[in-house]
Amino acid sequence: MAKVLQIDVLTGVFKLLSDETRLRILCALRESELAVGELQKILGLGQSTLSTQLGLLKEQDLVAGRKEGQKVLYRIPRNGKEDPKLDIIENALQSAPAAKWYERDMRNLQKVLEERSDRSREFFNTQTVQNMPSPGQTWRALCNGLIRLIRNQRIVDLGCGNGRLAILLAQAGNTVTGIDSSEEQIRLARENANGPDMEVADGNPSFKYAPMEDTGLPAGSFDVVIMSQSLHHAAKPKEAIAESHRLLAPGGRILILDLLAHGEEWMRTKFGDFWLGFTRSDLEAWLKESGFSAVHFEITGPSKDYPEIEGLLAQAEKI
Repeated sequence: MAKVLQIDVLTGVFKLLSDETRLRILCALRESELAVGELQKILGLGQSTLSTQLGLLKEQDLVAGRKEGQKVLYRIPRNGKEDPKLDIIENALQSAPAAKWYERDMRNLQKVLEERSDRSREFFNTQTVQNMPSPGQTWRALCNGLIRLIRNQRIVDLGCGNGRLAILLAQAGNTVTGIDSSEEQIRLARENANGPDMEVADGNPSFKYAPMEDTGLPAGSFDVVIMSQSLHHAAKPKEAIAESHRLLAPGGRILILDLLAHGEEWMRTKFGDFWLGFTRSDLEAWLKESGFSAVHFEITGPSKDYPEIEGLLAQAEKI
């Protein structure tokens, strides 16, 4: 039996939905997790107004915030459990596209998300970081991932960087496609794959410039998706995982090698990280919401160069 709301709670939810500003906030957060500054750009509201409205929504548990470095990111708290308040919100937001402000807000939202991607791309186009060891990038993490793979697989490496891992996988006898949102990294990957000492077949691996959230590759065309130390650069990590599910054939697997959530703010400057790692609960929720099952996690530990930051391995399967 569906949970029944107390009349005062129900009245409170409807009261919140009666305000256009709060509807606009909820519409934006339905699409992506956002910081206050990003919401200001999207909605054109002052910080005090926005903070007041977010506070009202948080009081009814319609919006949740989490600390990400020095920022607080807000989202609609879908936790996989039945919540009649959130069901009301979802139903109300179905009518939002008819509002006069909807298309403008969605265009502004897209610009904000593109700015996230641009910051990451600009960093990797202008910095020579690809040869620096990064936190969590340990041989143990890499080996734990690779031993789960089988030869003769169709593999897509999302966030392939300069192609080192894609080349190794191609040399092992797999058909590999590398995707990266940095033109410079794709150029380096192709250059590395065509080196005189590379024992790979002509055209394998192949490399494509595209965001990992929208690769443009055919659905169901891969057996394995790999994200090796790349998800924390994605503008929309949840959507990147959903895209991975779309790319995989039934029975295909995703392998994520990344960082456990941490508070090392300097990572943004030194390595161009947008996200300071991920919690196991967030990754597990995103994987399951995208349709993955048989989710496996392992904390791979820190590297000797960055003992304060631990690596994280996640694997799941598309049924």
